[in-house]
Amino acid sequence: MKKNGIIIALLLAAICSCSKSTLQNTPEKPSAASVRKSLADKKATEQTAALYYNLKRLSATGYLAGVHENPTIFNRAGAVTEALYGTDFMFITDIIRNPSPWWHGKQVEIRGNIEESYSQGQVITMCWHYRNPVPGELDSFYWNDMIAADPQLQSVVARLLPGGTEHWRLLRSLDVVAGFANSLTDAKGDKIPVIFRPWHEQDGDWFWWGAGHCTREEY
Repeated sequence: MKKNGIIIALLLAAICSCSKSTLQNTPEKPSAASVRKSLADKKATEQTAALYYNLKRLSATGYLAGVHENPTIFNRAGAVTEALYGTDFMFITDIIRNPSPWWHGKQVEIRGNIEESYSQGQVITMCWHYRNPVPGELDSFYWNDMIAADPQLQSVVARLLPGGTEHWRLLRSLDVVAGFANSLTDAKGDKIPVIFRPWHEQDGDWFWWGAGHCTREEY
């Protein structure tokens, strides 16, 4: 990861139903302390260590399937339960530019869906359709819409990076993301970390962080 690139934090933390038991220091299930040695965050929770270990273990023989905010797809398949639940930080950070009651209500809805899905043993993932945070410019994540509104629009990525004129706005948005993620707890009061996958589909050109709108090094 480039030091000057956009920070992509991987918060590995929700665990599937087969991995909720306490890790033991055995060959079959190593201790959380031993798993943490492979993680960037040496203070990661036991749930994070369990998820990391189980994802690596399961990847050798299979995969986990799920949907993004649309469990009805699995419901149509009959007695099938998704192992992943995906949602979005979009509405979480949108509140910075749109601090109305509707956005607060959306946050409550997202929180409830995460907590319910996690209680069923699903792994939680969150992408980030990050709307352009710069006031006076179109608050969209679609580059074509943004450039249509302002043909002279400069690279958003370059301005959000350290040293850029709008870097502080990215930091404020990340504070909101971290605050929301850190507030997620299960029925026991334990934190529900998530797999954070921001700035996805970068090889396409439809988002402002996509190919053609920033350099590989900037991304």
